[in-house]
Amino acid sequence: MSNFLIGKEWHLGKSAQNILNVNIRVTYQGGNHYSPVRETESKAAKSVIFDELSAYSLQYDPMLNLHMTLSYRINKKRLSQEFALKILNLTQQPDFNGFKYNYKTSAIEKDLERIVIPNLSYKIEF
Repeated sequence: MSNFLIGKEWHLGKSAQNILNVNIRVTYQGGNHYSPVRETESKAAKSVIFDELSAYSLQYDPMLNLHMTLSYRINKKRLSQEFALKILNLTQQPDFNGFKYNYKTSAIEKDLERIVIPNLSYKIEF
């Protein structure tokens, strides 16, 4: 896994006490390891059955994720407030969650989800 983070702050307000902050993080992560699926036994059982003798011998493709944070901090004499928006997985990389049995097609499929996670927060410090 490798991370690269870059950010910039701007001081705003009458006496430059407030801070506008933008951060971008790029993450390169090796793929998850997983066990091979026993296709014929899985279809007969209508459930995913793994080959435990070769546990975690296969690896999914590596992925590149992009995360962004935008925040604004208001600093007062005895109180500071921060509004932040963090967005995870801007590149919408699929996340490998294992395998699932599809009852309609009677096939074993990779369980992949493309999830973008927005997080809006408000913080008070006194």
